Amino acid sequence: MNKLNVQSVMLFFVSLLLLTSCLGEARNVISRPAFGVVRYDSNSGLMLLDVNEFESFYAIQFQQTMPGACYWVYFELDYEKAENKNAVERGYFEVDILQREEIDKWEMSYSTDNETSMALYDEVALINPIVGGDCVYIRGMFFMYSSLKIPSDQRMGWKLSYDPQNMMTEDENGKRYYDVFLRSTFTYLGTREPADTEMPNAFNMKTYLEMVAHTERDLNSDYINIRFHYVSEIDGNAVTWNHQDTRPIEVAEILPAE
Repeated sequence: MNKLNVQSVMLFFVSLLLLTSCLGEARNVISRPAFGVVRYDSNSGLMLLDVNEFESFYAIQFQQTMPGACYWVYFELDYEKAENKNAVERGYFEVDILQREEIDKWEMSYSTDNETSMALYDEVALINPIVGGDCVYIRGMFFMYSSLKIPSDQRMGWKLSYDPQNMMTEDENGKRYYDVFLRSTFTYLGTREPADTEMPNAFNMKTYLEMVAHTERDLNSDYINIRFHYVSEIDGNAVTWNHQDTRPIEVAEILPAE
């Protein structure tokens, strides 16, 4: 999947709210968007969609899906539905999926040559690597939106990396930032008029974030700060670098069971 429309992007930020809404007096129903990762549940024999550490959903649409697939969904959850009466004990809620889009997954790599002065082949500059500094972390997958100006029919590839020899920088106030580098290249050059686009991606950052979270916990810190470095301008083969910070991420969000 390459992009969701602006309405879907705005809905993403609403998805960070807890499931506390109810519509109307007669029914305890919520409708909202969410990111999720598909998981096989050995107890029920079903494919479930994990939308955070505590909530899993059953929907017929995911029963033929491979474990590990990442999705954006817009769902409706009726707490009064008979199938959801014992959902907490059972370990999942049954929901109706109103919309769904599969999200591209990318692996994180490490390199000592991340912040190059030259553009990559077919590289595209980013407007913002992580829109609003916001992100969702589910089962090792780091979901976020990146913005860039491209034709709607263009296909993109993404590279996220870090330098194991220079993982962290510290500002004048002693605040630590863990540096990662996000770059994007087109895999198919679109033919339509370029437009500002916000694209969702899911990066496998499990090993990296657990390493960083352990470091911060050992330093008696409850939060980690990730700084995304990105190419904001390309002039010929020369590039201009910029950076954007994520929201503070709780160590307990990465290491919930420890």
